[in-house]
Amino acid sequence: MKDKKSGLTIKAIAYWVFGAYLVTGMQAAAKLAAHYGLSIRESMSARYVGGLLLALAIMWVVRRSLRSVRSANWRLQTQRSVAVAVITFGVFTSAKLIGLGLSTAFGYSWPAFSQVVGWQRWLGFNEKPDFRSALSVLLTFIGVGMLARARLHPAASSSDFTVMVIGTGAVLLASVCSGYQANIAPKIKAVDQDPFTGLVWLMFIGALVMMVWSAGSWALPGSSTTLPVISITSVIVALAIPVCGTMGQFFYIQAQVEAPTRLLTPLTSIFQLPFALAMGHFAFGEAWPSFEEGLWMAVIIGGSLLNYLPMPNPGPSAKPQGSP
Repeated sequence: MKDKKSGLTIKAIAYWVFGAYLVTGMQAAAKLAAHYGLSIRESMSARYVGGLLLALAIMWVVRRSLRSVRSANWRLQTQRSVAVAVITFGVFTSAKLIGLGLSTAFGYSWPAFSQVVGWQRWLGFNEKPDFRSALSVLLTFIGVGMLARARLHPAASSSDFTVMVIGTGAVLLASVCSGYQANIAPKIKAVDQDPFTGLVWLMFIGALVMMVWSAGSWALPGSSTTLPVISITSVIVALAIPVCGTMGQFFYIQAQVEAPTRLLTPLTSIFQLPFALAMGHFAFGEAWPSFEEGLWMAVIIGGSLLNYLPMPNPGPSAKPQGSP
């Protein structure tokens, strides 16, 4: 694998933005799958079982070998993969309940959670808060709280409030897990140089998680339970989930070969949110954000981007890397 360049290139930007659009497409497909009767569990099963097969095929095409499946630290790979499975559950649930655009905006809180997780010594991290990281966390949390408040109009019913709390909680849980996996990513990279190793492990462990989750949901042989009727459209939508998700991760990997991750990550909030808002509006009839909502979205993004501004005197502490 060739060395990364020191700055951004057109190819790296194109890879990263296209990857972000595909990941948004995966979330949209999962939301659409719910309209055809597929549960979150079934959408996640499609994501990981289909994604594993596709990831192995991509590895074989790119590497002409499956040797990269072997990991030098399977414990860390497993931890990150379980965290990503929780992230998938959070974003799928949130997109279904509160909308694609709003869920995407809340998801940009993950760099703040990455800072908070990095301060936890009991998790094995030794980051120390400084003014910039503390300001980033403060701005992000204010933005999240005020955005949720702005979306709940005064006449909102108790059921609307419950849906907002559950949907926001789901995506914030995903952000916490994103923060955790961002902190352990450098440790994984130090022992597993090939990024395709991580891609296959994400899908493999995710598939195992779904097998465990689904273990008690299937009817026993001889029972009277009949299989559900599956339409062609629902099958196509279900197939779009692993294709968009896995190919999105593939283009993220290709971008990270071309440029440092710390330069690529801010592009997500710049390009992905308008795309998610437009897709949510035209595909699902979601309302465009009001001026107040747009303002608080900007506060969340601004708090996130604080982590990636150049430091005049860089210290030993690491900034969050990666993307959910």
